[in-house]
Amino acid sequence: MKDQAYQKFADVIFKICGVVYTSKDFYRLEARINQFMSKFSIGKIEELAQFLSLNAQKPEVVQAIIDLATNNETSFFRDQKPFQSLTQHMIPERKKMGRQQIKIWSAACSTGQEPLSIAMQILESFPEYNQFNLNMWATDISSRALEKCRSGIYSGLEVQRGLPMQLQLKYFEQSGTQDWKVQSKLSSFIKYDYFNLLDGLYPFQQFDMIFCRNVLIYHDIPNKQKIINKLFDALMPGGFLILGSGESMIGLKTDFVQVQAGSALAYAKPNSKVAAA
Repeated sequence: MKDQAYQKFADVIFKICGVVYTSKDFYRLEARINQFMSKFSIGKIEELAQFLSLNAQKPEVVQAIIDLATNNETSFFRDQKPFQSLTQHMIPERKKMGRQQIKIWSAACSTGQEPLSIAMQILESFPEYNQFNLNMWATDISSRALEKCRSGIYSGLEVQRGLPMQLQLKYFEQSGTQDWKVQSKLSSFIKYDYFNLLDGLYPFQQFDMIFCRNVLIYHDIPNKQKIINKLFDALMPGGFLILGSGESMIGLKTDFVQVQAGSALAYAKPNSKVAAA
C-alpha cells in the first residue's frame, strides 16, 4: 500500500512538471510526502492515493506538489565557469554580431541567486550597462521560490554561500539584524515570472543567452527533447544555451552546436560566426 501511494504521488509529479521519481527514488519522497500529508490533514498513507485521485487538479494541490517536488538547492555564483564565460566570451561574441542590447533568460531561477549572480557579473564587467542594454527574464515553476525572488531578502547564511563580501556590500543592504535585501540598482534588471518548461508558451527568438542549469537532469528523454527544442526556438541565431555542469544533450536530436565558450562548454544556435568546439 505504501509503495502504491508513493507511485501515485510520483505519477502526479511527473504529470504536472515532468520530474521523474522511479521506485529507487522513493526514499527521496518520504519527507516531502509527510509534509504534503500534514498540509492537507491526510492522516494515513493509505489515504494519500485517494486524496490525489480526487484533488490533484485543484490549484492549491498542484502548487503544493510543485513546491515540494522541485529542488530549489542553489547558491550565488554556483559553478563559476558559466558566469566567467558569459562576460569573457558570450557577450563579446554577441557584441561582435552587432547586438547592443543583451537579453538573458534564467529558465529555472529557483530563489533568485542565479539571475542576481548573472546581473552582478555583467555589471562588474560592463559598468556602462543599464536597463537599455541589459534585460533579464527569470522564471520558475515554484510559487514559493518566486515569492522569495520578488522579496529580494536573503538570510546571512544564504548571502555567505558564494557571494563575495565586496559584492554583498555593493549590491545588498541590511534588512533587520541578520537579513540582506537586494538593492534596486541590481533587481531592476530582472523580471520574475511563473513558467512551466513543459507546457509554457515560449517566446520566439528573443534571447541572446538562456541559462537552464540542473533542470534537464530530472526529466526523461522525451521531455528533455521537448524542452530543448523549445529553448532552441527561444534563442536568437548565434545565441547560447548554458546547461548544468553534469548535463549534456546525449541521446537528443538537436541543431545546437557544442562550443567552447571561454572556460565553459555551451550550446550555440547555429550562426555563420559561431565555430564548433
